[in-house]
Amino acid sequence: MGLKIGLYIPTLNGGGAQRVALNLAKGFVGHDCDVNLILVKQKGELKDDIPVGVDVVNLNANRSLTSIPKLALHFRKEKYDLVISFMNYVNICAIAASVISLTSHKVIVTEHTTVSRSLKAMKKIKGWRRSKLIQYLYPIADHVTAVSEGAAEDLKRVGNLQNVHAIPNPISVEGARRGIQEGKAAHPWFEEDDPVVMGAGRLAEVKGFSTLIRSLRHVRDRGVNARLVIIGEGEERENLERLIRDLGLEKCVRLPGFVNNPSTYMRAADVFVLSSRWEGFGNVLVEAMACGTPVVSTNCPNGPAEILENGKWGHLVPVGDQKALAEAIIDVFESRRAHPVQHIKRAGDFSTRKIAKQYLGLLENNSL
Repeated sequence: MGLKIGLYIPTLNGGGAQRVALNLAKGFVGHDCDVNLILVKQKGELKDDIPVGVDVVNLNANRSLTSIPKLALHFRKEKYDLVISFMNYVNICAIAASVISLTSHKVIVTEHTTVSRSLKAMKKIKGWRRSKLIQYLYPIADHVTAVSEGAAEDLKRVGNLQNVHAIPNPISVEGARRGIQEGKAAHPWFEEDDPVVMGAGRLAEVKGFSTLIRSLRHVRDRGVNARLVIIGEGEERENLERLIRDLGLEKCVRLPGFVNNPSTYMRAADVFVLSSRWEGFGNVLVEAMACGTPVVSTNCPNGPAEILENGKWGHLVPVGDQKALAEAIIDVFESRRAHPVQHIKRAGDFSTRKIAKQYLGLLENNSL
């Protein structure tokens, strides 16, 4: 058995960082590592998706902050070689627990978003306090990573950090393809002739789903009888449902909620759209490409332009531009220039095994 690695996340709720942790755990198992998934509390929609060969440690704490004493004791007991944490408030707790535990394991903290944007979205005092904790504690970690070059540069500025490594999120390409084979028909619309546009993510303002819904209105006004399915759940549901009614789109937009196997939707869709105002990376773009589905994305900071190599693998449109988004969607419908094999090959650049190897590569210059 290789290195002993602990991956520290709050819960198994269906967020992007949680999926990344599960995929990374799978990648480390593929490199013969002994992997523990350390949870603040064992709950969430992804609790049945834990990879084979990964053990779960449930700290059973109410919050990440209150988990620090238990986490420190766990570190002393288990003697990890490496601990990786996800999201800034969890990163702060992981560093604090590592210092308290007086253990010698290496710590890698990862940021999965554009930190300056997330801090700006917080209340002023909370954002200021979080930024100071990042500036004070992140330099203690052995390595700091972000999931795109843009997010890494942003974190350097926010945290006054000299060195932030850009390592993309791992995507289970083989899992996506297996999910297609095992999954049932995603939605009746996918079995009909009218083209279907798909979006996926938390129903939150940052995801720009209002722009996507408005773009569908433009698409239909151009005489294209397209429909839209957005999977995910969140606080913006009522506002989005109101917008759908206001635009007269009740019969051609569906919000089915959280879906455990989005691959069945992605593979069946005629085009997948990422409409975000900002991202850290853009996992869903790679997941859709792994299914061989054409993609369109806003050119938001940060991630999509890097994934699509500045438009090589799909349209990039300005953030918030509903008309440009509609034109890109229509172009996909009309051109039929999709190359599923090439899209799947590009998605393979972000495989769990390849990305896990990049993390392990960080340790080559400071041997465990």
